[in-house]
Amino acid sequence: MVNSKKIKLTIIGSSGFLGSNFIEILNKKKFDVTAFDLIDSKSNELKKCKFIKGDILDIDSLSKSIRGAEYVFNFAGEADITENINKVENTFKSNLIGNINILKLCSKYNIKKYIYASSMYVFGKYGSFYKISKIASEELIREFHSLYGLKYNILRFGSLFGTSHDKKSAILKMINEAIEKKEITYNGQEDSLRQYIHIKDACKATLKSIDNKYDNQFISIIGRESYRVKDVMILISEMLNKKVKFNFKNKKNQGHYRITPFSFEPKIGVTINLDDYIDIQQALYEEIKRISKREN
Repeated sequence: MVNSKKIKLTIIGSSGFLGSNFIEILNKKKFDVTAFDLIDSKSNELKKCKFIKGDILDIDSLSKSIRGAEYVFNFAGEADITENINKVENTFKSNLIGNINILKLCSKYNIKKYIYASSMYVFGKYGSFYKISKIASEELIREFHSLYGLKYNILRFGSLFGTSHDKKSAILKMINEAIEKKEITYNGQEDSLRQYIHIKDACKATLKSIDNKYDNQFISIIGRESYRVKDVMILISEMLNKKVKFNFKNKKNQGHYRITPFSFEPKIGVTINLDDYIDIQQALYEEIKRISKREN
């Protein structure tokens, strides 16, 4: 990879969970970063970048953020599966129309590569409207490459958690409920499996995708092991050293998969593995310690 000081990156969706953590890494490595989001998080990391406030549905503000960039990362859009079930129009405006706007500008300004945050939900029948918007976006990206030669990476993320930027991950919710209520409620079954990955590891893998060897590939960014949701709850309970009640609502999936997202096969990609990664038990312990300090 060339000297990071000379690489110009645009991060769309810079104030979200993934965007905030990714920018923190980029700043440490001295990349030339333009951040774009509808929300100004006022974070210290964002102040180190050129920040443009705008909506991905607004071509003018979007154009200002992409013009001059070499690589464009798109982390924007609607990501909450349960909420998206009741917000069909918003989901497709943000995740599909917004993506089209970015693709057109990336082609217009001849950027080197477009890196798009997708999801493991594209592999199966779960994920509802969120999944459909991601599948459609992936196909749009492939077509822009076919027609206009726009290079891309499509990143499919597992279940992300960790750090103070985390506002509503499933693990954060579990820890907060365990501390505040001494019980954890989960709208699903206790044997549900997830491939949790710490956000810092996800960001490291995301940055690696800039490398030319990953051009035009689908990349899975997931944890090394699958964990039962109930086992994660038990870990939280033991680390807190308190008895925690577990409630499983066993609701109909509501868009979430139970064991695996795989039930049919869109284009399969590679997985970026890290030599040095954060173990989930260590990460849970650090999160519990951080959140407990905040509560006290």
